[in-house]
Amino acid sequence: DYASRQYRNSVRTFNSAIRAVCQHQGAIGKVALAFSRSGPLSGPCYEYARRLMMGEDPIEAAGMARVPLQLRTAIALQSPTPTEKGLQSDLQRADTELALVDTTMMPVYGQFIYLTATALITCVVLGFMGTFVVPTMETMFQEFNATELPFRWLFSAAPAIWILFLLILVAVLVVPLLNRGHLLGFQLPRFIPRMPRLAERKAEILHGLADAIDAGWPIGRGLAIGHSISVHAYE
Repeated sequence: DYASRQYRNSVRTFNSAIRAVCQHQGAIGKVALAFSRSGPLSGPCYEYARRLMMGEDPIEAAGMARVPLQLRTAIALQSPTPTEKGLQSDLQRADTELALVDTTMMPVYGQFIYLTATALITCVVLGFMGTFVVPTMETMFQEFNATELPFRWLFSAAPAIWILFLLILVAVLVVPLLNRGHLLGFQLPRFIPRMPRLAERKAEILHGLADAIDAGWPIGRGLAIGHSISVHAYE
């Protein structure tokens, strides 16, 4: 999860830098060269920078280098320098996107990791009590001729172990299934809600199509460019 999160953040930063350079008519090759020095995009960005230096078209070079260009970035590369009105529209759209971001919630996968760690600590504590504390208390009850220790099942680690097993099962199987939409070749039914990552990817495509419409492009041209830069076979 950490590696995928780092990759998505790098993709988002790379595309934002490319769009900012396009707005000021800068050299996108320098941006690709900077990202090729380190990070999860170093390999594709190095190939992308090399192709740009050879004079290839930025869109075709991105498709050949497998650089994860977003559709909005591809539209910006193919569009002329935006006017002041267009820049104001982009800023308003960016403000709307930032307002919709909920920074108070932990990621879903992080919540499962937190629950799993809590259950593991509970198992350790209950195991310690069942091994050392409960036998001592039972011995004391026997010396005073008392009945069996009441509520002994509360000191058993079995419930916490089962909860830990279920949480690990959910974290290993259910979360990746909802996140990717498929597992071992089996596609997830459409009526089952997906994780935010897939919704975020669809939102990026819709924003790109909106930029294409604002630029006066037909939908077909925007979809064709999106297909040419896609790094996924199903897009």
